[in-house]
Amino acid sequence: MDEELIGLIPAAGKGVRLGLPYPKELYPVIRDNHYKPIAQFVLDNLTRAGLRHVVFVINEPSIS
Repeated sequence: MDEELIGLIPAAGKGVRLGLPYPKELYPVIRDNHYKPIAQFVLDNLTRAGLRHVVFVINEPSIS
């Protein structure tokens, strides 16, 4: 039986300890003269590894 792998990306952080106004998964990193969020690097690596299904685990937004 063929098994299909599912990528799981935990993205429920808030970035508070880093003093960010947004989740740390969205922290921009520059590479090849382009900005990408950290989560995009993870997603790119998973798809290059052949995964076709990826799940992001996120928090519910807090309403103030």
